[in-house]
Amino acid sequence: MKPNPIDFDRVFIEFRRLGDTGNVAVIVTVAVVVLCYFIVLVIVRRTDKEDARNVSTFTEVPYTGYNQCVQLISKFRPCVHT
Repeated sequence: MKPNPIDFDRVFIEFRRLGDTGNVAVIVTVAVVVLCYFIVLVIVRRTDKEDARNVSTFTEVPYTGYNQCVQLISKFRPCVHT
């Protein structure tokens, strides 16, 4: 089954008479949702960059006969451990 084609000429005509059709609320709602999506995307990207800065690596310690405990902390908040 073929998808329905989009007639962009009709779309642009409908945008010109947007106030007459009453579809302004729909356009505003979609625009607000897309704007919120991009705001969340920016916040999440900043958080990812911050997490990448907090990651550190360590070299292998030679065996000395003692047990070693390694604790990985993913955030600098109390009671948040990996």
